[in-house]
Amino acid sequence: MGFLTSLPAESLITQLPPILAGKYQISERMALNVELQRKGETLCQGWALNEVVINRGNHAHMVRVHVSIGQGALGHYLCDGLILATPTGSTAYSLSAGGPIASPSSETVLITPICAHTLGNRPMVVSAEERLHVSIPKRSPALFLQTDGLTCARLRSGDEIVVRKSQQSVFLASPEETDFYCVLRKKLGWSGASI
Repeated sequence: MGFLTSLPAESLITQLPPILAGKYQISERMALNVELQRKGETLCQGWALNEVVINRGNHAHMVRVHVSIGQGALGHYLCDGLILATPTGSTAYSLSAGGPIASPSSETVLITPICAHTLGNRPMVVSAEERLHVSIPKRSPALFLQTDGLTCARLRSGDEIVVRKSQQSVFLASPEETDFYCVLRKKLGWSGASI
């Protein structure tokens, strides 16, 4: 849907000169750090502006993962994959998987199962101050870890993925009059009630 692109192509010629002249607004967006831990060691690290995804690749087996928030167990997810999204990513893959939309200025992480196999596995919004742990159970088929659409690792049984708010923010420039909710309304075609 291109929510990061607040300028439609047809207005680029008129909107670009003011931006180049320094007439723009800056919005700060949070990002996520992700670590893959295997047998107590950090195997790889990644960073995401939109989302961290655990998916099944090209096999048809259901994804089984266990999610904990902080020191407390949230539970098991049975699904085709799991998305951990930032507010910026809430209008990307997470939205298409049925996740909620979050204000870009909010400090939250969205947990969105992809095609959950039970009604109890619902999307959740948690504080970005929480540390999320996703564990891959025994006898799991091969799964993949992706950050912003790029595969960074093949997962194995016993692996643990740790996701937390990054200390590094992303700063986006947009025209001075840009309003997230106006862009959202236009891109989603929201027009209000017809009564």
